Formats: sequence, C-alpha cells, structure tokens
Amino acid sequence: MSDFDQLNTRINAWLDRHGMKHNATGWMLKLVEEVGELSGTLVKEKGRAEEEGELADSLICLLIVAACRGIDPLAVAHAKMTINEGRTGRVNAMGIFVKSADLTK
Repeated sequence: MSDFDQLNTRINAWLDRHGMKHNATGWMLKLVEEVGELSGTLVKEKGRAEEEGELADSLICLLIVAACRGIDPLAVAHAKMTINEGRTGRVNAMGIFVKSADLTK
C-alpha cells in the first residue's frame, strides 16, 4: 500500500471513528478555513512547525473533499500537469507562472 493510500485509509478511519460526515460542501468550507490559517502562518511568520501543521490540515481537508466527490486527486493532478507542461506563458514578479490566455494584452 502506498503512502498516499495509507493516509487516505487513516483519514477515513478518523472520520468514521468521530462520526464525521463525508460532506463535500462542509469539508470545502473547512478547507478554505485551513488554507486561510496556512496563509496566516506565512504572513505572520509563525515558524516552520505551525506552517507544516496548517499545510497538513489543508491537505487532509482537500483529500476529504476529493473522496466525497469520488475524485482520485493523484490521477487528476497528473492529468492537469500534462496540460500545464504544454502551456505557454510567463513567470510574474512573484515567481508564479501565468498562462498566455490569462495575460493582459
């Protein structure tokens, strides 16, 4: 069993153990909250340990949303990377790639 499969098994056992629902909408809201907290650790320079904790919370919520919707996150990420790798664009001042279609002309 891969690390990814083991993590998903642990997440589902945790949800079941605490009687939490597999509700995509609720977990999407929780994901947004966790991403906000992750952003806060960066803005407030809270340190590596807090940053890692919030990143982990965000990933867990994202995996729960994917499971609720019947989406294989690794498969769709690989498919999307294939598309991304073929795109043209440029890197902006923040070091972020912006695809050509989204550049202002």
